[in-house]
Amino acid sequence: KVQKIEGSDNCKKQVVATKTRPKAGRYYHPAIGNHPWIDRLFVAVHPTNDQACLVIIQDKVNGTDFPEACRMLQKAADLLSEAHDIQRVLLIVNVIGATEATTAQDKLKWPHILVRGEAEVQYYYSVNFADIVLYARRRHLLSD
Repeated sequence: KVQKIEGSDNCKKQVVATKTRPKAGRYYHPAIGNHPWIDRLFVAVHPTNDQACLVIIQDKVNGTDFPEACRMLQKAADLLSEAHDIQRVLLIVNVIGATEATTAQDKLKWPHILVRGEAEVQYYYSVNFADIVLYARRRHLLSD
C-alpha cells in the first residue's frame, strides 16, 4: 500500500507492506490500482517440510520496461519477505517481447522464472489461468 511519510510537507509517499500476513490458499494483489511493483502473490508450502515460499508474479511486462520491472519486483520481494518473515521467494515475470538474449532478470537476487512465449505460458500457468494470460498477451501485441 502507499502511505504518506510522516513529517513530510510536500506529501511524499512510500510503498509499504500491509500488516496482513499472506496465507497459503489465497491470492493477494496490491491495494494500489495500477500494480506498480507486482500483480499478485500467493504462498506456496513445500510438501515435505512445510516451509513457506512467497510466489510473486508480475504479468504482461513490456520488453522495454523489463529492467525497471525487475528492479521493482526485487524491491517488492525484499520488502514483503522481511515484513512477513518468509525467507523463501520465487519471482515469476511474464515478459512480452523477451527473447533468449534478455538479461535484465540476471539482476534478480531471488530465484525466478521468466515467461517469454506462449509455450511457457502454457507450462507455468494453470489450465484455468493460461488462456487469460494468452489473451492479455495477444491483445497487448495488437495494440503495438
